[in-house]
Amino acid sequence: MSARAMVQAVFRHKAKMLTVVAAALGCGGAWVATHPPVYRARATLMVEGRGDQASEAAIALLRSGDVQNAAVARLGSHLFPGQAPRDRAEAFARSLEVVSAGPGLVTLSLDARDGRAAAEALSVLIERARTRNDEVFSATGDTSRHALEEQAAAAHGKLATYRSTAGVFDLKAERGALLAHRSDLEGQETTAEAAVAALTDKLATLRRQLAETPATIQLDSESERSHVLEEARSKLFEVQTKEQELLGKYLPSSPFVQSVREEKEQIERMIAHYDAPVESRVENGANPIYQTLQRERLQSESELASAGAKAKAITGQIDEIDRRLSSFAANEKDLALLQQSVADVDAKLAASRAGTSGRTPVTGIAVIEAPQAGARPVGPRPPVIWGLSFAGGIAAALAVAALAQRLSTRFATPADIEGRLGLPVLTSIPREG
Repeated sequence: MSARAMVQAVFRHKAKMLTVVAAALGCGGAWVATHPPVYRARATLMVEGRGDQASEAAIALLRSGDVQNAAVARLGSHLFPGQAPRDRAEAFARSLEVVSAGPGLVTLSLDARDGRAAAEALSVLIERARTRNDEVFSATGDTSRHALEEQAAAAHGKLATYRSTAGVFDLKAERGALLAHRSDLEGQETTAEAAVAALTDKLATLRRQLAETPATIQLDSESERSHVLEEARSKLFEVQTKEQELLGKYLPSSPFVQSVREEKEQIERMIAHYDAPVESRVENGANPIYQTLQRERLQSESELASAGAKAKAITGQIDEIDRRLSSFAANEKDLALLQQSVADVDAKLAASRAGTSGRTPVTGIAVIEAPQAGARPVGPRPPVIWGLSFAGGIAAALAVAALAQRLSTRFATPADIEGRLGLPVLTSIPREG
């Protein structure tokens, strides 16, 4: 598209462009409103000890769960006001960064919405680390290491006992498998409920038809009796054959076998009636249509009972899965605490074993740069967001104008007429005003 055509498109579709730019600025404003500024608190520590071993031990100590929990317990509500208390420890671990800045130097940084709370949390973290270092890492001799080994063995044994007793090993994998099985059972339950509904409707229809159909019909002549008797004997042979087939598949007490036997008895009674002497016969006989409806009713009742039992069994399995999933919440919390306890005691034991001749890698922790939050937020920056929103809105508006111009069927200039119709323009009348 030429520059002239682009200018014409901008002039013609300026309302659409303004709408797009306004929408982009609105999105940027909404993003800024829903993402408060985040401030970063920093601190630098000097770790006294044996070089890299001291720094690594101090970093492991600052990242341990019991040290971080002290800061979370005191300032978690200020650092993460929108999160549940059980999730604040994980959020604190994600926001905290502990790195080695050189031999014997460790740098800490914590991002939070409240800069003062972040700086105070770092102070609590450092103080707690010093206390733990005095309690654990400053201990010397084989007796302390032996005690840590006993604690580690006890923690591992307690975790293994809990997993064996609760039957919980990999919660994530077990939850995924249970959810997949539950989804499959929900599909089966829907199918079973649909089958129950269909059989219920069918059974209601059969009962209504049975109520409207007479059980006996009047026989008008001897010839008609003979015809009915012949059909009854043929039907009896078919029912006897079917009975033998069902006995090969089901028990005599099966509903299917009982239904066929009832039908056979009805046919035998009808044959006995028609074989009786003429003077003992009555003018009415069994209605074959009624007998067919009765047989279908019995079969539908049996199928409905089976479908209902299947749907009930599936519902019971779903309830059991829901009970299992609901118990995962408590198990997950207990398992996480036990795993954290194991990790902490293993870290202490590893730090104790890192010493030589009973000496520990960390002999002291000094604060070189006190925890302090920066005056400027590290993100998000509203001017940058507004600028990106405006630039994106302009680009989108130009694209909308170009697309609208391409899809437009109006002729804006004589050149458009000549280009689209292939006809020369002899003259044009300028627009007044």
